[in-house]
Amino acid sequence: RVVRALLGSKTYLEKAGVLVSHPGAEAQRWHMDTPHLFTSRPHLPPHSLTLFIPLVAVDAAIGPTQFQLGTHVKATLAQPHKHYVLACCDAGDVVAYDPRVMHRGTQNQSDRERPVVYLTFSRVWYRDTLNP
Repeated sequence: RVVRALLGSKTYLEKAGVLVSHPGAEAQRWHMDTPHLFTSRPHLPPHSLTLFIPLVAVDAAIGPTQFQLGTHVKATLAQPHKHYVLACCDAGDVVAYDPRVMHRGTQNQSDRERPVVYLTFSRVWYRDTLNP
């Protein structure tokens, strides 16, 4: 329901997999999974939506995903960002985000692996050719 509410009824599951952060893994670089599509407009609705479903409880030590709030809006990308959030949650919870938002996996300082299922849904007209 969330996917259809945000993307409309004509969507498909574009990607699925499992990301594992191993003990001692360093923080990732800041990145967005997909770019803004067009240069002519300051902001468009999302063309994709990614869901993370952790298979273990995610606390600050195990290396949660960190998001820079507001960076999915094209006009704010050049501004300094001070609003960050860590996606700490329980196993089986769902974290949904616009793949245009700047984010990174943080350092895994624990002795546990952090497996996370990811599902990326896209509008039927979109294909991610940068990250096939």
